[in-house]
Amino acid sequence: VGDGGEQLTLQGKQMVNVATEYVSTTSIEQMRADLGELGYNVTVGGVDLFANWMVDIEAAYAAGDTRRVSQLLAEPGIELAAGVGVEAAGAQLFSRLLNNGATRRLLNRFKKRDVPDENASGALVQRYIDDLDAEWDAVPEGVPLTGQHALAAGVEGDQLAFMIDTAKETGATFFVRPRPAAAARWAREGFNPKPLAVKTKSVNNIDYEWLGFNQADEGLVVFRDPVNPTDRIKAALDAGQFDLPQDREQIQAIFDRYSKQKAQYENRESFIAKFNSINEEPIRITRRPNPGNPDLDFVEEFRATPGEKVIINGEEVITTATIGPDGKLTFDYNGRPVYSDIDLLSVGTPEGGNLPASLHQRILRESQYGMDGQHHATANSSDFPNANIARRFAAEYLAEHTRDGGGGAVLIIGPNATTKGYVEAFDLISESRAAELTAQGLSDYDLYGRVVNNVTFTGGAQTR
Repeated sequence: VGDGGEQLTLQGKQMVNVATEYVSTTSIEQMRADLGELGYNVTVGGVDLFANWMVDIEAAYAAGDTRRVSQLLAEPGIELAAGVGVEAAGAQLFSRLLNNGATRRLLNRFKKRDVPDENASGALVQRYIDDLDAEWDAVPEGVPLTGQHALAAGVEGDQLAFMIDTAKETGATFFVRPRPAAAARWAREGFNPKPLAVKTKSVNNIDYEWLGFNQADEGLVVFRDPVNPTDRIKAALDAGQFDLPQDREQIQAIFDRYSKQKAQYENRESFIAKFNSINEEPIRITRRPNPGNPDLDFVEEFRATPGEKVIINGEEVITTATIGPDGKLTFDYNGRPVYSDIDLLSVGTPEGGNLPASLHQRILRESQYGMDGQHHATANSSDFPNANIARRFAAEYLAEHTRDGGGGAVLIIGPNATTKGYVEAFDLISESRAAELTAQGLSDYDLYGRVVNNVTFTGGAQTR
């Protein structure tokens, strides 16, 4: 697969493509099953070795070290099973995947782009995958996407594998609001996903490119006095970076973001005082001794307790919060910063309809830490204290992800494919009906499917 170190053959590139895609979209359980189909009875520890081998390939490739890539792919290494090295098992598995229709479509998509030829240097070959559609806005709509594209929307690893496996098993579809790709890293470092009580926008590219925020804080919740972008935008216009009138909306988006960040910064003291206040109503905490058996769950009530209910490491806890000298919001429960968690706009049918409530509840219960632990999918209205609040959030988030809503497209992970699309149309109950349901005291799953009458998405019902 290599020619001595500086070049990688076409076959080698294809194997790297498949290894990168496979390790970023496949759970450990599925890897074990795939290896079992090849005749290898591999322990969980052995599967970890196999996954780490693919991670090493990806890291060497990203570093432009094609000699190391070739060694990992072709030379005998760690034994995966008796007498079988990881490279031999990987070659068999990758050959099977390369003959799979979905993977052929993936490789054909690569060939349609401007990619280096097989004689390119390691530095150019690195761009072959790692710079592929790095920005979510540039990812095409309504076509099958890969794990690299999902990462551009801030979704990867166990969370992406969980959604793909669940979609295939149940027929459900996840409609995921995009977040900065950096947020996936904060999840791995054990930071705290943003709860419902924190409406503050996490740092994005507009913040660090135009408003004076630190790029290293992308995806984190940071209260900072933003730089007025007027002078920078004037300079950009003079330099020809923007063309009017076609770039007017882009410029307006910068000013809108400035206004939001300015308001958040000026209201930071009232925000933290409210977050840390003593709640008038008792806080109900669900304890789960055995997450696999909801019948064992029990509920505790805490009265006159300062702070808010959040989910940390998959458990409901009450915590106060602090805004540090650098503006970062941290939870005092563990002293770690807060990042933009994976917000599920909806978990439903491929066409956007509702699943049976029991299936929806099961999926959300089994979802990974950092996956919408507070909203339970906004459009499904299953995790709100009353219908008025559920309607307000549904109206805001659904409108935000229409084509002209400013929030961008959603990542759609369905039983047949992963793709990208927008909210096409939606219909909500009236404000008066929401008030009636609120007066009846309905909340949480009592409101499931009763606030959003209908919602449809572009994306070809997940490319069928």
